[in-house]
Amino acid sequence: AGFTVTTNWQKFTHTFIAGPLPTNGAIADIVLGFFGPGTVWVDNFLLYEDEDNNPATYPAYAMRPAALQALIDYKPGVLRLNTGTSTGYWGTDLDDWTREEPEVGMQWHSDQGKHIPDDPYKLPSALRMMRDCGGEPWLIVGSFFSEQEWLGLMEYLAAPYDPTNDTPVAKPYAYRRYMQGQAAPWTEVFPKIHFEFGCELWNPVFVWNFANGNQNGQFARHFFDVAQSSPYFTTSVASRLRFM
Repeated sequence: AGFTVTTNWQKFTHTFIAGPLPTNGAIADIVLGFFGPGTVWVDNFLLYEDEDNNPATYPAYAMRPAALQALIDYKPGVLRLNTGTSTGYWGTDLDDWTREEPEVGMQWHSDQGKHIPDDPYKLPSALRMMRDCGGEPWLIVGSFFSEQEWLGLMEYLAAPYDPTNDTPVAKPYAYRRYMQGQAAPWTEVFPKIHFEFGCELWNPVFVWNFANGNQNGQFARHFFDVAQSSPYFTTSVASRLRFM
């Protein structure tokens, strides 16, 4: 397919029918080329399967039906999710973690500077996957999150949002969840949501770690206490959350 570019950002799409998988050798390359003077800027280049040629029913970031069915058949129970973790870089923030694909904020590497994140898939995608497969999410919450971000996470997961009474200013993260198509709090979807403070904070290979387990536990206790101070940490919500 060919497209004519201009000096403005434009969205281009092309649907093609892939040939059968080769019985030997490699699959042919897919190349994005440009012919002409100047520089072409490309953002959010996606290549995905659209089984019914309708992005509304088969969106770019939906799980493939066969993969989802395999996960359902597996009966995952509690599934530890790496979404939002950052082991080699200086971390992300709650605003980035709760955005939809394909919005991905850059992170920072101590030696290499600005860098793409470790695990770019986002919290909304992870929660939908767990909802659709019938499992319980085990969320690794970054040790780089602030107290305000922990409170914002509790709002995103547990706060109700009624557009007739609530406002985006008063409940920005509940509003974001609502606009993402999840009107009810996620705490009403799952029997349990499990929280882990950081990923392998004992591991000296990772950027984020502590000197010893006692120090790690003290930080975890502090931030878990902050989360439980949220106005949305009600008795019913508390019964559906597990802090580890």
